[in-house]
Amino acid sequence: MHTYRQVHTYLPHCFSPFCLHGGTMRPHGQPRTTPQTVDRRMLGVLKNKGAQSMDGLSTLTGIGWEQVFMSVDRLSRMGKVSITPIRPFEYRISLIGLLRH
Repeated sequence: MHTYRQVHTYLPHCFSPFCLHGGTMRPHGQPRTTPQTVDRRMLGVLKNKGAQSMDGLSTLTGIGWEQVFMSVDRLSRMGKVSITPIRPFEYRISLIGLLRH
């Protein structure tokens, strides 16, 4: 009777570029993007450019839509941004407590 046996090889360190960058594929020399970095970039764009859509924030910050979504969620829970529906499936994100002329 034959039995299937999987053999694992243990490597104490991962030396591939994927592992060295903490699981993200980014070119050498680029700093790691943390949630705090994304949040600061988002708040800066909203302060300088005013209210934006989710797509607008993604374009203006150069950050992927998924990270923008997570940042908006964090910032809204902290009371730093407000989310206003403007159409079905489209929202305006703006800073709370900041009037922009």
